[in-house]
Amino acid sequence: MKGENADGSPISHGFTVKFDGKDYPAAGTMPGGADSISIKKVDANHYEATLKKAGKEVSASKLEISKDGKVATLTSKGVSADSKPTHAVSTFDGQ
Repeated sequence: MKGENADGSPISHGFTVKFDGKDYPAAGTMPGGADSISIKKVDANHYEATLKKAGKEVSASKLEISKDGKVATLTSKGVSADSKPTHAVSTFDGQ
């Protein structure tokens, strides 16, 4: 993922996982300073992810994909790298 924060600072991170709920390493500037991620598939339209830093959870997310597959909604709660609470809802439209 590449982009920028509201203040214009760059965002760049990536990871490769299996949807098995196990921790996998993450690279780049992850939310909350995370260094690993786990993702599990709940059903065909729902996924749950956990970001961790040094083994401690810093964020939990739920992804819902619409039945038609055209919209994804990501809801996340956690703590920032400076230990402040975070909450975000992002919507992505398919092309």
